[in-house]
Amino acid sequence: MTNFNALFIDDNPTNNYLTQLNIKFDKLPITAHIFEQALVALDYLENCANPRLNSTDIFPDFIFIDINMPVMDGFEFIRAYEDSYFHAHPNTEIYLMTSFIHAETQQKATRCKSVHGLFNKPFTSEILKQVINHLTSRKSLAA
Repeated sequence: MTNFNALFIDDNPTNNYLTQLNIKFDKLPITAHIFEQALVALDYLENCANPRLNSTDIFPDFIFIDINMPVMDGFEFIRAYEDSYFHAHPNTEIYLMTSFIHAETQQKATRCKSVHGLFNKPFTSEILKQVINHLTSRKSLAA
């Protein structure tokens, strides 16, 4: 089975810990990179995308990001991502997480070309399995 490279960005350490437990407990084929700040995650993406930095980091297959975070929220991250990385990495899928899904949030998410889903927090390993199945299907169709 393919191993997927993923970013999880959430300012809540408990949610991040639960994400790691879900991946480990269910033996999901995910290499997880977890960040509590969106700006730090953008630095990570720059390391992945810039060959001059000689980084061994691999650009993620998917990203889960919390919408409501201090300093830079999920939508600000998406704007920065789409401005800097989407053109070179259009297959990386972003999934938004939030404690409560408002109609306005859904509308805003549908306007983002890199966003492929919106989930309530805390999300479960079943959601991760759905994403893995989707990405596996997409990769097999492309082959």
